[in-house]
Amino acid sequence: MTVKDIICVCEVAQDIDDLIGVDFLNRSGRLKGVVLDPPPKTKEERQRVQLIKDMGIEIFKSIP
Repeated sequence: MTVKDIICVCEVAQDIDDLIGVDFLNRSGRLKGVVLDPPPKTKEERQRVQLIKDMGIEIFKSIP
């Protein structure tokens, strides 16, 4: 059984490289959740956050 022990700090502004990393960690079964830094401001950034939520990933306000 894989332990979910990784919290990823993710920037959703400008590009999708962090989203690719989040997807990889999620598929590996190790991702516990994501902290958004900085928080989303634009419609495009909020859509990227929705993609993360749609993957079933928990979003934290700060690193637990």
